[in-house]
Amino acid sequence: MNRVCLIGQVSSTPVMQGAGPRQLTTFTLAVLEPSRAAAVFTFFVPCVAGGHAAAPAGLLHVEDLVCVQGKLCGHQHFDTHGQEKNTLAVNVHAVRMLQAARGVTPSPQERLVGWEQEGE
Repeated sequence: MNRVCLIGQVSSTPVMQGAGPRQLTTFTLAVLEPSRAAAVFTFFVPCVAGGHAAAPAGLLHVEDLVCVQGKLCGHQHFDTHGQEKNTLAVNVHAVRMLQAARGVTPSPQERLVGWEQEGE
């Protein structure tokens, strides 16, 4: 089973591409992971939201605390030098805003960004 649920802060401004059912929104999620040595590591996880989650994910702001649900996917692309690169990203099915960056608690409608499709 390939299923991911991560909580972290949006660390890059969401970028929306396309329109309608082919719309995609990409952003990066900063996820904190404590270690035994009391150090905290930050993982920057690329996220791609498509379908019903794309438009609402585009409304997120940098430093919003969110929970994303989806699956891990590999993406192949070529860099500016023509070298093939492989990237692991989260294919986001649903996003839940936990706390807005502006310090305002989001409304129930804002919290459930695409979540109702997942049957919570």
